Amino acid sequence: MGEVACLLSHHNVWSEIVNKRHNLTMILEDDAEFILEFEDFDFDNFEEDLKLVLNEFDQMGGELLYLGRKQMKDDLACEECSHLVRPGLSHWTVGYMLTLEGAKKLLNTDILQQVIPVDEYIPLMYNQQPMFKQWDDCLLRKHSSEILLNAFAARFALVKPRYDWLDLKYESDTSESLYVIDEPMQDDEPVPEDYELLVYENN
Repeated sequence: MGEVACLLSHHNVWSEIVNKRHNLTMILEDDAEFILEFEDFDFDNFEEDLKLVLNEFDQMGGELLYLGRKQMKDDLACEECSHLVRPGLSHWTVGYMLTLEGAKKLLNTDILQQVIPVDEYIPLMYNQQPMFKQWDDCLLRKHSSEILLNAFAARFALVKPRYDWLDLKYESDTSESLYVIDEPMQDDEPVPEDYELLVYENN
């Protein structure tokens, strides 16, 4: 139930972005904290560095920008990137930037009828989610720019969850929440191979 509520919360924000036509929105979960120090990032020039990240994101036509994430797979090559990376499979939605066009794409599927965790859905929407059936190749050849998110991640994380997920005292609102169905899938049970989102024809 926690995963469902989390997805609905993000979905409501995406709807608000579209309804109010916000061009660029920063979305932070309630446990998000800005990272105030790490070796490779000069926080004395934080404002200028953030501008460089956002300027490159804009120049690349980005639609979603991870500010913090749990990297699950290697990032993709991006020779033209200086301050950004092309994310591979990434978990967490603790903090990200989303454009109006990105929000429209996230809303333009039947995700509310085929609910999966939001941090599984977003990688699926930039085609880096190996757990679920890949998009139809023919469909992507014709409509990839209309369907898939142009996603990036900041080269250095700017946001993190307040609590370390490895902390045994930490109780997650999502991963340890009650199941909606009577017989939950086991941890080692494969995800159904026929899972496939419906993309609506009209935004």
